[in-house]
Amino acid sequence: GRLKTGGGTPPVRIAEGWFSLYHAVDAVAVDGRYAMTYSAGIVIHDIDRPHIVRYRSPVPVLTPEHPDELHGIVNNVVFPTGIDVLGERAFDVYYGMADARIGRASLVLPPAAVAGVTAAA
Repeated sequence: GRLKTGGGTPPVRIAEGWFSLYHAVDAVAVDGRYAMTYSAGIVIHDIDRPHIVRYRSPVPVLTPEHPDELHGIVNNVVFPTGIDVLGERAFDVYYGMADARIGRASLVLPPAAVAGVTAAA
């Protein structure tokens, strides 16, 4: 997000560190004007020193696409807030949809390392 990044899901321990999804806000051109758009990305913090970010996804992993995400109390919003661990690297993520509904997205992380982040010792 170019305008703002902020909180999201609680952190979950994975091999690479503390994994969570965060929200980001960008201004996107819509019909000749700019509109705020909330999306979600992945962040992994160091397991022993959580103030250190080991990985942050370069592009969003969840963006407003469904009509319930595009239109509501606040349009163009996906805002991750909850996470359910289904397996070692499989998760359901619960998120706000345009501040009017709650959605669920499934996410499976690739095995071993995420984009070159090595497992914590």
